[in-house]
Amino acid sequence: GDLGINIEQNTVHGSDSAENAKHEISLFFSESELVNYDRR
Repeated sequence: GDLGINIEQNTVHGSDSAENAKHEISLFFSESELVNYDRR
């Protein structure tokens, strides 16, 4: 990636859709660890 030395250590990631983001977030966090955020 552009922001890491190699792909294994690249810490920046963007999901390609809201559905995939929800799935990927669930791999690392439980529902109780998530908060709602309204961007104004």
